[in-house]
Amino acid sequence: MGSITTNNTIVLVGYVGVASTILGIYQKARALTTAGTFAIKKNGTSLSGLGTITPSTNGSYTAATGTGSDNVLARGDQITIVADGTLIGVLDLGISLDLTTNF
Repeated sequence: MGSITTNNTIVLVGYVGVASTILGIYQKARALTTAGTFAIKKNGTSLSGLGTITPSTNGSYTAATGTGSDNVLARGDQITIVADGTLIGVLDLGISLDLTTNF
């Protein structure tokens, strides 16, 4: 994700290529001075359990907690990673989505 050093909102957008379900997210920051939060959203709505994630230099896994279709993705759905202005001083934030495909 790079470096968020001022009071900005950062939004990274991707699109789902195959039907799948988000199981969780792994994240790790190389360095941070002030830890804010970020969220994972599907078509603009925060995914269950992934609405408030705090980055850490130790890394962490956050499980998605939705039931039913909460965390189910259809081909073409928009996935966004949204970091707000409180996420200041976070360097080299690595984010990996844990998915299972729905064939």
